[in-house]
Amino acid sequence: MDIIRSLIPASPFIYADTHLTSSTATETEYTAYSTTGAVSAGDRRQVVSPTGTVTFTIASPCVMTWTQSQLPDNTAIRFTTSGALPTGLTAGTIYYARRLTDSTYNLASKPGGQALNTSGTQSGTHTAYATRHDVYEALLPSAIVTAIISNGAGGSGTILNVSAVTSGTLAIGMILSGTGVTANTTITALGTGTGGTGTYTVSVSQNVASTTITGCAPVTNETYWGRVDSTNRWRMHDSSSASQTTNVTSIVNVYAVTGYTNAVLFGNIDCSSIRVVMNDDIDGDVYDETVSGVSPSGIQDWYAYFTEPIVRKTDILFNDLPLYANTNITVTISGGTGNTVYCGLCYIGSLLTIGGTQYGMTLGITDYSVKSQDDWGNYSITERAYSRKMTALVRVENSYVGALHSLLSKYRALPVVYIGSDSYEPSYVFGFYKDFNIEIPHPAYSLCSIEIEGLI
Repeated sequence: MDIIRSLIPASPFIYADTHLTSSTATETEYTAYSTTGAVSAGDRRQVVSPTGTVTFTIASPCVMTWTQSQLPDNTAIRFTTSGALPTGLTAGTIYYARRLTDSTYNLASKPGGQALNTSGTQSGTHTAYATRHDVYEALLPSAIVTAIISNGAGGSGTILNVSAVTSGTLAIGMILSGTGVTANTTITALGTGTGGTGTYTVSVSQNVASTTITGCAPVTNETYWGRVDSTNRWRMHDSSSASQTTNVTSIVNVYAVTGYTNAVLFGNIDCSSIRVVMNDDIDGDVYDETVSGVSPSGIQDWYAYFTEPIVRKTDILFNDLPLYANTNITVTISGGTGNTVYCGLCYIGSLLTIGGTQYGMTLGITDYSVKSQDDWGNYSITERAYSRKMTALVRVENSYVGALHSLLSKYRALPVVYIGSDSYEPSYVFGFYKDFNIEIPHPAYSLCSIEIEGLI
């Protein structure tokens, strides 16, 4: 059995923008989310690679402020600066945001890691680049009201007085916009109003005459927004292999790989061929292989060859890349002129053999389709996604038992690729192990029984 360890062993599966340096897959399916744009329930908005000016505290831990950036936990983020970052942060290095509020965050060197400390001094303007490729659906409409902002006596103040409601409901945390309204003004407390007419407290003192004001909920507000998908370009890089990146004719991606990698798995694909090229800065192209997307499975004789329909492979594994560090990998997924190609998973990492899979391996799926029967025996079937599952017995050298136990313990909550045997495509499972046990029946070897559950 082999394990492919990701470039970034994170949950959910994460690539940063610096890893995927270019792609021909489109990423413009929906309007960009805006703190000033009203939406109706059911509208979809996308958030893609936001960038903005940030500040840092010199503290333990450091707090980064990025106004209304609304980053979820473990968002990959990097920085540039016109001067000097605080000691403890390095320009161009990928960090992970640990959310405090819609505007403030701690930073960690790995997803879910310990918050970093900063020291020394800093200078210049710092700019943040976040990896976000998310699609959200509005669960409730934005609020549109007629209101003033003042101190209640005609001067500047923080009282929002709503006289009429056109649509929606106001809520604490909403971002307000309108003629004369200071950018990124938010509702901080209820007054006499509880969503409709009445008074509210806002975050910035100002004097705004009666005008139409729009209240937009942050995408982090789960009452108003639900994350429904990744953007098209990023579906092959998220934690679901069921969601597919699509493009007409071909998908061409270029990855900047840090560290060593020697394996690439493509899952839930529909294409005519896949080409993988690895380029080293010194030696040039060190790997260039093309694999057909047509499956020979089920073709047992010449009659079947000429009469059976063409079947596409659902998974293609490249596991013989040379072990070079810090390379560029170009992936070309082709479908032929005018044909749409699909890819649900592109998983790049380093291959580790943990032992030999014994005969008796079982392969199957968990089906999430709904099949119901009425009182007359009629069936109603709703097709849904499925996930793979695998149970295997692996022979392991006794000298490796401790390392294997430690390795699997580390991957208890991290999705990786398990390969039962490279001869059987259904044994390529991207997911988690449900359970494992190591038995030591012999002085020279042990047996590890492991049950793998795939992600949808």
